[in-house]
Amino acid sequence: MNEVQKKLLVHGEVIIVGIDVAKHNHWARIYNQIELDVVKPFKFHNSKEGYYRLVAKMEEAKEKARATKVVIGMEPTGHYWKPLAWFLQEQGYTVVIVNPYHVKRRKEEVDNSPTKNDRKDAGIIAKVVKDGNFLHCLLPKGKYAELRNLTVTRRQQRRKLNSALNQLQAILDEYFPELGQVFKNLLGKAAQWVLRNCPFPRLILAYNPTLTPPLKNQGVHRDNCHYNPFLGLLVAT
Repeated sequence: MNEVQKKLLVHGEVIIVGIDVAKHNHWARIYNQIELDVVKPFKFHNSKEGYYRLVAKMEEAKEKARATKVVIGMEPTGHYWKPLAWFLQEQGYTVVIVNPYHVKRRKEEVDNSPTKNDRKDAGIIAKVVKDGNFLHCLLPKGKYAELRNLTVTRRQQRRKLNSALNQLQAILDEYFPELGQVFKNLLGKAAQWVLRNCPFPRLILAYNPTLTPPLKNQGVHRDNCHYNPFLGLLVAT
């Protein structure tokens, strides 16, 4: 959607709905073309009943303002906005998203205060939409939605794994730096066995006589670990 299309969308016989999304209750504010409240600002519950209350209020405002279009704006922060956006799009409404940075900047311009106020924030969001500072809300459907969710989940899990590995490496660098010279992969079966059963050098010395048989069972071979005099018995011969 280019700038001209944005301007055309929010001009003419239109009402603009700004919604401040929260976990339990959302606040909505409905403006006409000159940024006056068409109906009194209201909150509605994050539920099916609450969503239909919003629809009823918007239709009331649409009739009162003699508008032909309804444009709904919200911030895409967190995940609470998605069910509402899905519902509104399924009802045939135009949903757009605004950048939180634009909302914050406009809030400071209006009253020189970044203080959080749900009723006020809903109005600021509507003003930002009226200015044309928004993006069309594209919610993926079907396989595309599943693929996006899987991609996001995989990225999150990889981030957690990398963080855990970095923490493990930091601990080993402090307490057991020789282990990295023996095992190429700290996630391997043998390395995991050592970390569970003798994670410190002094425990290796105490465990020494019986260490080789358990490691044989974990599949330790010379191709996945290096010989080290300190941990010589880790390599089965």
